Amino acid sequence: MSNKAKTFLFAYYWVVPVVVFLALLIALGLEWLDKENQPLWLTLITGALGWTYFFQKQKLEEDKLFLDSFEKFNKRFHELSGKLHDVLNSKDPVDTQRVEVLPPVVHQYFDLCLEEYQLYKKGRIPEETWRYWAQGMCYFLEHAPVRRYWEQMERECLDDGLKISYLESFLGKTCNCRNGDCKLNCVTAI
Repeated sequence: MSNKAKTFLFAYYWVVPVVVFLALLIALGLEWLDKENQPLWLTLITGALGWTYFFQKQKLEEDKLFLDSFEKFNKRFHELSGKLHDVLNSKDPVDTQRVEVLPPVVHQYFDLCLEEYQLYKKGRIPEETWRYWAQGMCYFLEHAPVRRYWEQMERECLDDGLKISYLESFLGKTCNCRNGDCKLNCVTAI
């Protein structure tokens, strides 16, 4: 189920029990309730209560999963962040054309990005959170070591659909790496 459909259902699940309750009040007012159709009304009330319980429980479970994932992803990112910045700010020349010589932190960061993307695609990460994370990915893609590694993963079809072009399209900006000097050059796309 898409994020938009899920958001809609979670926002408006309460409409069903309200409609059933209003219908019950109207039926009482018009004296449509009698012993013959009582099982029908009891079924509708039970169904509406079950519907409400299901969506409340589902929303709580999804919120818990999101918060657990969010906490784990942020913890992993903060563990990688210092090492990743060390690679990006290193005075030692890094051969960005040979991804096999890059420190493992670049691969670990790419794996983290893929995991976040997979949960977003499954509707487990809200779009606002995904946008924030995607902006961080764009920042790192503007540095030659990360960009070359990411491009290599795309060529080897190991990107699982998380392509640079997807991020740029999603964010509406280009994650530029100009003249091999890949510093912050995000430019809003026209």
